[in-house]
Amino acid sequence: MMSPDATGAPRGRAIRIDATHQRLDTALLDLARQGGIELILAAPIPRTMSAPKVGGRHSIEDALALLLAGSGLTYRRSADGAYIVATLARAPAEPDAIAMPDILVIGRKTQNSDIRRRENDIQPYKVWTSEDVEHAHSSNIDDFLRSRITSNAQLGSAIQNGDGSNSSEVDLRGLGSGQTLVLVDGRRLPASATVGGVAFQPDLNGISLSAIERIEVLNSTAGGIYGPGATAGVVNIVLKRDYHGVDLGLNYGMSSRGDAQTRRIDARIGLSSESDTTQLMIAASRTWGPSLRRGDRDFTPRARALQRDRDPAGFAAAPPVSGSVNIVSATGTALALDPAYGGASLGATTTSVPATYGGVATDGGALYRANAGRIDSALAPDAAGTERSLLTRTRLASLLVNLRQEVTDTLQVYGDLLVLENAGRAIVPRSSRSIAIEADAPINPFQQAIIVSFPLPGQEAVNSLRVRTSRLTGGLILDLPQTWKANADFSVGRVMFKSQSVGPSVSVAGALADPLVGQTALLAALVPFTKDDSYRWRRRTNSSDLTLRLAGPITQLGGGPMSLSVLGEERRETYPTSVITLAQIKGLATAPFATRATSLSTELRAPLTDRFTGIAGLRGLELQLAVRYDINRSIVPGNVRSPGRRAKTDTMAFTAGLRFFPIDGVMLRASIASGFLPPTAELTTTRTLSYTSNMTVAAQTTLPTSIASVPGAPDPLRGGAGLGTETVVSVITGASPRLQSEKAQSVSAGIVLTPAVMEGARLSVDYTRIDKRREIVSIHSSDEAYFLAHESEFPGRVIRAPLSDADRAKGYTVGPVTIIDTTLFNVGKTIVEAVDVQLDYSIPTETIGDFRVHAAGSWQPRLSRRINPLSATINSVGYADGPLKWRANAGVDWRRGSLDLGIIATYYGRYRAARSDDSAAVAGQTVLLQGSSNIPAQVYFDVFAARHVVLPSSPAGLRSLDIRAGMQNLFDHRPPIIVDPATANYSLYGDPRLRRFDLCVVGHF
Repeated sequence: MMSPDATGAPRGRAIRIDATHQRLDTALLDLARQGGIELILAAPIPRTMSAPKVGGRHSIEDALALLLAGSGLTYRRSADGAYIVATLARAPAEPDAIAMPDILVIGRKTQNSDIRRRENDIQPYKVWTSEDVEHAHSSNIDDFLRSRITSNAQLGSAIQNGDGSNSSEVDLRGLGSGQTLVLVDGRRLPASATVGGVAFQPDLNGISLSAIERIEVLNSTAGGIYGPGATAGVVNIVLKRDYHGVDLGLNYGMSSRGDAQTRRIDARIGLSSESDTTQLMIAASRTWGPSLRRGDRDFTPRARALQRDRDPAGFAAAPPVSGSVNIVSATGTALALDPAYGGASLGATTTSVPATYGGVATDGGALYRANAGRIDSALAPDAAGTERSLLTRTRLASLLVNLRQEVTDTLQVYGDLLVLENAGRAIVPRSSRSIAIEADAPINPFQQAIIVSFPLPGQEAVNSLRVRTSRLTGGLILDLPQTWKANADFSVGRVMFKSQSVGPSVSVAGALADPLVGQTALLAALVPFTKDDSYRWRRRTNSSDLTLRLAGPITQLGGGPMSLSVLGEERRETYPTSVITLAQIKGLATAPFATRATSLSTELRAPLTDRFTGIAGLRGLELQLAVRYDINRSIVPGNVRSPGRRAKTDTMAFTAGLRFFPIDGVMLRASIASGFLPPTAELTTTRTLSYTSNMTVAAQTTLPTSIASVPGAPDPLRGGAGLGTETVVSVITGASPRLQSEKAQSVSAGIVLTPAVMEGARLSVDYTRIDKRREIVSIHSSDEAYFLAHESEFPGRVIRAPLSDADRAKGYTVGPVTIIDTTLFNVGKTIVEAVDVQLDYSIPTETIGDFRVHAAGSWQPRLSRRINPLSATINSVGYADGPLKWRANAGVDWRRGSLDLGIIATYYGRYRAARSDDSAAVAGQTVLLQGSSNIPAQVYFDVFAARHVVLPSSPAGLRSLDIRAGMQNLFDHRPPIIVDPATANYSLYGDPRLRRFDLCVVGHF
């Protein structure tokens, strides 16, 4: 049983320490790392101060007392569990009692500009430590977030697309990745632009896992705190910057099949001056990620076999591309050779021959007859089969430099550089490998029209994508009177996005080549029609961010100081013209854009009553109120309806909440928050096509006009006259400069239990509901007939010329159509409901070590979305295109001395094979192929082992080693097969590497 210390917090578990021949600051940091605690040095510790000789097993509190004995230092534990070391001359104030940005807290050498969030906060945050990240043995940060965040609905990572992309993506609650705000150290990185031109979340995969101090995740709206984009929630990655010494880490991993190898090297050095007034930290990392080909796994062969067994007619109608030439009767009748070759019937609708077979000229079609009824379903030995990338091969790199200088006792200045690079490479097929041949075609040896599939080696492309993100920040921290603090900094950032696809393709004329004369002859015939079909695309994002932060106490309340944090920010992003090169021809692809956001936000924390002596039933009552006002401006091009202009939206959002302890061991919390998501600059860009089928009208117009060979959709209000027959019609598609910000509001309520009868246990249950409105959606874009049929339901979308006297004479009541606006709408509505559960139970023992049981789960019964006001609301939970209804993970960790062991199980609930918006016919075909309406639930077990080894007298100054080993997918569980030729043929919740091993060794110098 643990006894409470002076602060009322329970005493920690016992750990084995060895502090001989160490500096005091180094010994304290080693203790924090071994004990998994948060240690804040609120007083400088001279480098010349040595630690006393302390060894054996001690509790955290006893170890601190022994290490600090005679040093003039003491420690205190904050209400949230952090250990604060300060001088005996002044008692250390609890930094978390005053809610201020992390960067302003004494003793925390961090760049995190947000208030440190905790799991017992008013909002239901989930927090992972660096130790959690280390024990997961994930390949990259996206891998970790997908497996650990139970509310993350992202189905598969970009690397699983096998197309060269490798960007991270977080989709909380299934609302879309654009609705989840991603921060690094509480700050926004420059948005990463893609080939399509839309700015998504910043790419995090370049961040080395060893550089992460902690990850904070909020699964509900928080616009009042974080501003635009925080409609589904927030992910904040806090990086390590408080470090002294030298670390060198080597990591190696591979699958149990010997492939999918990964390598990583990490290096970090922390230096300080003799007086500790100057501190420098440099960290660098390089990762070589896994690579897999489709031929390395049997997912596709197994899916093809299932498709052939469950739908033989459909399988035969669309022969798969294999190493052979597959031939299918297009009419469904038995194949019969042409009379010129004997006219014999094959008695089957299919046949298959080797790719080297020279055709009927070699044997009169004997091989066709011998193989009648067969279809080769093995993978082709080319980029459409075995050589196609199953996983994108990745290369990651990062550089982090942090410099701090204490100018005076009240002023610090700092500089911080973060550079991330993420590169991916994949092999993908080029050119069609299937052709339809008419019955009377000279190259057809059969009497029936046929469909032929064939391998095509050499027709492949290498797709590669590189994203480099950089951010440079300089600033100062100033102590003000009355314990207030100020921070001002300026950041500049850039994202360089480069995408290319290099390889040949066959022109349309080449499609007439004969695939039935043998592979050698076919490839020779295609040479004149093969052309370089490469493209290269470059995009750049530039950003600047000026911020001013103030924080401090206002007055003393019953539960502590009322504190206020204020932020003012001016942020700019520009998207210069992107350049595309097509087969060495360079041209301009997109117009430039620019955005500017001016923000003012405040967060007030008011602890009204004391946690232990307050009013019964309302002890520890704390209120929170955050308000944020944003003005967003963008420069947008125009269209025929609206000239280019400067768009401006201003929005106010709030977050309000409370928590209290009605009885001992029970905390209740509730919050309400609003959020918004302004349209990006490119979501205000439109495309216009003007056309007419009337030559007389075309000669009179001044608009850039296309001549249509046939009239457009019939106008029901003008006797069915086709569009473009009377006037020039402009059809506007894409985005719209009239779009407004999307709105969101969330309500969260929860209970946190820490029962006295189960000391060390914590259970939280939180309910969240998010209501979104005014969502930006597309409704029948470019569909002229739809808008003509629903002209009254969508006012202002069909523009007509004035009604003329000639029109009235004909009995018309409206003029001819001149514009049809099919651009995006602000009419979507979505409702999310979910319950999150989290359990942590620490069980210390005196003899057999310490245990920790942990679990987390999300139950989401609702993601109801209505895109079109004229259509029904669809709940996509549990469908192939929606979030899972159930997701969870649970594990047990054991620690004894410097040895850690653990196991964790990750659970993905079952989901429907069909999409939520599939028609009955499409859903029925999906179920037929899959053999069930549901994809079964999946459970994957991971294990880890870690050992900290102290080396008191090693050469080269090596002080200690951390040795960590992990095994993912312990039981080699295979993900369910997905019988769909358009997919990679396995459930993307699984990992195609299957069982894999990971070993990491870190030396501390």
